[in-house]
Amino acid sequence: MIDRRRFLMIPVFSGLAVLFATAPASAIEGQYHGRVVDAETKQPLEGAVVTAIWMKAQLLAMEGVDDFHQARETLTDAEGRFAIDARPRWTVRSVRRPNIIVFKPGYGRYADMYGKLNGLGIDPLIATQETLYARRPVTIDLPRLRTREEMLKFVDPDLHPNIEFEDVPIFMRLLNEYRHGLGFEPYGVPSEAPPRGKR
Repeated sequence: MIDRRRFLMIPVFSGLAVLFATAPASAIEGQYHGRVVDAETKQPLEGAVVTAIWMKAQLLAMEGVDDFHQARETLTDAEGRFAIDARPRWTVRSVRRPNIIVFKPGYGRYADMYGKLNGLGIDPLIATQETLYARRPVTIDLPRLRTREEMLKFVDPDLHPNIEFEDVPIFMRLLNEYRHGLGFEPYGVPSEAPPRGKR
């Protein structure tokens, strides 16, 4: 005699199989991931820092600016690849969509390069952000900086006022190396240990 319960479960498992087979792998993995490349040569950029910063809203709208919640960082590998967990830790307060920074000394910094360098346009930024936040594989093109005038546009971190340098130690280490190469004093960064729940 046929087990009726097993027979009824077949459509359920079949439906789940179709769901996972058709869902993007990135959505299942829950990661922001992709490659960082030289905008001109399309060669991979190894050692670029990719930083995701989550801010949390105030409990009352009138209380002012957002508070820091969490940051995660990673360095691109020899193929320019990166992956960062897209799920911030839980909090009772509303967490904003993360600000994602991509930086390698000598190159324009994503995403503020779109406001600081001429000729980039806004469309590539919109397309890149849509792909990133959809957790689909993305390619981020960084333009090489050609003049000192361009390089000076990225000597400051331009972080949210409630983010401490120690919250993003890898980013700050690379920024300080960049500043040193241009003759500027480094910013003080106490340690690369994650002090405020970075992971």
